[in-house]
Amino acid sequence: MSITELELYLMSLMSGHELVARWLADHALTHEHLERAATTARTKYSLDEPVHDASAYRELARGVPISSEPVSNTVAPHFVGSTKLTFELGAWPAVRFVVHAHPRGYAWGRRFEVGAQRRADLNAVRPWAWTRDALTVAADTHAVLDEWTEYAELRFTVGDKVYRGIFDLDLLQRWTPVSAGSS
Repeated sequence: MSITELELYLMSLMSGHELVARWLADHALTHEHLERAATTARTKYSLDEPVHDASAYRELARGVPISSEPVSNTVAPHFVGSTKLTFELGAWPAVRFVVHAHPRGYAWGRRFEVGAQRRADLNAVRPWAWTRDALTVAADTHAVLDEWTEYAELRFTVGDKVYRGIFDLDLLQRWTPVSAGSS
């Protein structure tokens, strides 16, 4: 699978800078490649604007989504009639990138989700392979420490162990053990 502009744009949004740098090096790309692709995506498609065209994701991913399905009627009334577009991106084989297309054509709710269901093994948690939802379900307890539009920091309890997870677009960027008594 070839690298897409969508992958590079999404990486430009991530706080896991060391993961991005390693991935770029593994693919013989530089930070300049990343920034050039991200700038093109931002200027040509206005992806950083609150309202932008959902069709941009198809073009940036160089193809059709692996699935396109109607969103359930349990969403807020102004999102009824939307379609969930699911993309498989080579940079993140364990998860899928999802964006919703409103009937008027604009995008909303972009995030990563677990691809195939798998048994939760919290000893094998690693960045870019787990989502916020998957860890929330797998952990004994969780608490939100900080949350912005596409960023979240949560604390997870698994048995007698405590972890801090940092997420961008609901994709795990950092998974850190927390010692007793610290935040």
